[in-house]
Amino acid sequence: FAGYQLANHTGSRYYSRLRTVFRDFASSWLNAQRPSGMWSQLLDEHDTFECSSATGFGLYSLATGMRLGVLRGAETSAPIQRGWQALASYVQPDGSVTGLSNGFGILGNKAAYLHRTNSSLLWGYGAVLRACAAVSSL
Repeated sequence: FAGYQLANHTGSRYYSRLRTVFRDFASSWLNAQRPSGMWSQLLDEHDTFECSSATGFGLYSLATGMRLGVLRGAETSAPIQRGWQALASYVQPDGSVTGLSNGFGILGNKAAYLHRTNSSLLWGYGAVLRACAAVSSL
């Protein structure tokens, strides 16, 4: 949705459906937010680790939806701020980011995810940087 040129396509036959799907996604994403402000490695399984890359991608999407006017209100802006404050605490003084999911494909069951580790990995920084840019533009 973020790459969709909203101003040029609001009359498109796809716009209304895309907006509805995105709002449904956003609602589900917001419902999965942990009390800490983070999201879990498995979004609906709060006994998996708090994942800074999942949080970054979610914050980027939500903030972009706000910026484009598809999402509105405190029911979205407050969780974004809570999420950003939580995510920022995973950025270390040297610029590294902790709590990133190790790269892997889709695993067969929850137990397999619980045996994965998390750490500071370069490939997860992009999600955090995108979230920073999107949240700061609000």
